[in-house]
Amino acid sequence: MAFLRDWPVKLGALVVAGILALYVEFAQNVTRVQHVRVTVPPIPPGLVFASRVPSFMDVELYGPSELMDVAASDFKMQLINRRPVRGENIFRVKMSPELPSGLEASYPKELKVMLDEVLYRELPVEAAYDHSMPLGGIRIRPRTVVVVGPYQKMAEMDRVMTLPVTLSGSGSRSIRAVLADLPDFMSLAEGQPNEVQLDVWDKQEKDPTYETVEGIPVRCSNNVVGLRLRQPPSVRIRVPIQGARADQFRASVVCPVFVDPQTRQIRPAYLISIFTLEVEDVLKRTDTPIIMDGVLIDSLQFEKADTPLPGPVQQGQQEHIFR
Repeated sequence: MAFLRDWPVKLGALVVAGILALYVEFAQNVTRVQHVRVTVPPIPPGLVFASRVPSFMDVELYGPSELMDVAASDFKMQLINRRPVRGENIFRVKMSPELPSGLEASYPKELKVMLDEVLYRELPVEAAYDHSMPLGGIRIRPRTVVVVGPYQKMAEMDRVMTLPVTLSGSGSRSIRAVLADLPDFMSLAEGQPNEVQLDVWDKQEKDPTYETVEGIPVRCSNNVVGLRLRQPPSVRIRVPIQGARADQFRASVVCPVFVDPQTRQIRPAYLISIFTLEVEDVLKRTDTPIIMDGVLIDSLQFEKADTPLPGPVQQGQQEHIFR
C-alpha cells in the first residue's frame, strides 16, 4: 500500500516534528517565584491573633516569558473567612487582581489561623540583675504595667522583665531599666511606659542606730475579690527609728493572678515564686531606706475565700486597669 511505503522515514519525521513542537512550546514558557504581600484579614472585635500570619507568600508563576514582566507589588494575597471565631480558623487564600491571560499561579489555597479572646493584664515589673549581689532593698517604679494579648497566652504570664541591669556602685542609687521584649502576640497596652526606674540601696553592715523589727505580715496587692494568701508570711527589717513597731510598716508584693470567669479557677497558679517585696513606713517618719533583713520568702500560695467571685463583666473591668 502507498501510505506504508517508506513508513520508517515517515514515522521518524513525525517523532522529530513532535519533539520540535514540544521544544518550541516549553522553550517559550518559564517559571518564576514572586514574594507577594499578604493582607492581614479583619477579625471581630474582642478577638486577637494567636498564631502568626505571614507577611509574604511565595507564588510560583508559570507561562510565556513575554508575560512575566509583572511586579509582585502589583498583587496581594487576600485571606477570606466570613465568620472567624475563637480557636482554629481556615482562611481561603486568593490572589488579586487576576493574572494576565496565559499566566498560571501556584500557591497554598488555605491558611490555618488561630484566634483568641483579647485579655488585658496588669502585671508586675521585675528587674533582671545578679541576685548574688547582697542588697538592702530595691524599689521599682512604675511597679506594674498593663499588657494585652491572646487570652490563653496572657493567662500564663506572671511578670514583665527588664533587660539585664548592672547594680554597680554603693549607697542609694537610681537606675533606668528598659523592659525586655514581650512574647509573641503580646504588647504593652497603649500609654504604658517601656522603661522603669530602679531605686537600689545596699544591705550595709549592722548599725547600732538601726532597730530590728520583726513580724511584719506580707500583704498581696491584688484587686481580685475573694483572693487571699494561705498562711501569710512575715518579714524582718532594720530601720533607724527608735521604738519602731511592726504595725507601723506595710509589706506588700504584687500578686499577678486573676480568676478565670469560665472555670472560676485562679490563674496562672495557686503557687507562684515571690516577686520584689516592698516595705514602707506607714507614718513616713524617715527617708532612710528600710533594710530587708533575714531570709526572704521564695514562694506565695493563694486560695479563694468563701465569698462570691466577680462575674465576667466585673472581672473584665478589674483586669482592664490602665495607669
